[in-house]
Amino acid sequence: MKPSPPGRLRAALYDWECEQVAHRLDQDVGFYGLLAATLGGRVLELACGTARVSVALAERFPETRVVGLDIDGAMLLGAVARAARSPARDRVALVRADMRRCAFAPGRFDVVTIPYNGLQLLRDDGEAAACLAAAAAHLRPGGALALEVTLYGEAAGIDGNPGPCRVSGEPLGAGTVAGFSVELVGGFDHDPVAGLTVYHRRWALKRRGAKPMVLEDSVGLRSLDERALDELVSAAGLESWERERDGLSLRYTARRPADRAAGGVARGSRRPGRRLTRR
Repeated sequence: MKPSPPGRLRAALYDWECEQVAHRLDQDVGFYGLLAATLGGRVLELACGTARVSVALAERFPETRVVGLDIDGAMLLGAVARAARSPARDRVALVRADMRRCAFAPGRFDVVTIPYNGLQLLRDDGEAAACLAAAAAHLRPGGALALEVTLYGEAAGIDGNPGPCRVSGEPLGAGTVAGFSVELVGGFDHDPVAGLTVYHRRWALKRRGAKPMVLEDSVGLRSLDERALDELVSAAGLESWERERDGLSLRYTARRPADRAAGGVARGSRRPGRRLTRR
């Protein structure tokens, strides 16, 4: 087994992959920012990574103050560097903590976000439930949870085959990162029974005067669809609200009812989520 990318290099490779391979820039920032502008400017971002969303939110929505939280110290180093370069740095705070067990003042935030598949990193039902319970506890009454997932089950079944799916050795991109020339090759294994997609990545890095390196890692992402999210947010004492489809991407919101504490039993019927679908 080849080593995985260390520290700062891992954060730099993550940013490069987001931008150059996934083409994930700031196209989701408006989704979270408009919620914050409507509901209030206090935002908690769970699994903030290198603060791609946290910093952009603060820059584009001047009334917003963002707390970004991540358990990965290397990613937070990248987040700190990004925030330090931003004119909105005074409105971005970064904290190292576990999104399943974070503890701020109850009801402190207007919006809690989990962007770009962050919830899917939690493979176990109990872990996902703990994360959403923590999110609900930090929302003020009437505040909203907003997240995005990728519908991997649909992605693997596009060709009409609902069984296990495997792709390997796909060239994903090439470029320059932190002074290295980089070539990225990847693939995935999708298990519909386990509801798990495991992505495998291999970087070949070269730098003048240094020995070439090959680094590898894998990341597992659980399958979550609208029904699963409805069940999870209901168990956390939240009410499903709006959801928006864009191809295989699902942006989903839920609200903490204004008349009771999160985690309690809802009074009356639950408002169904409004579907805005783009394909």
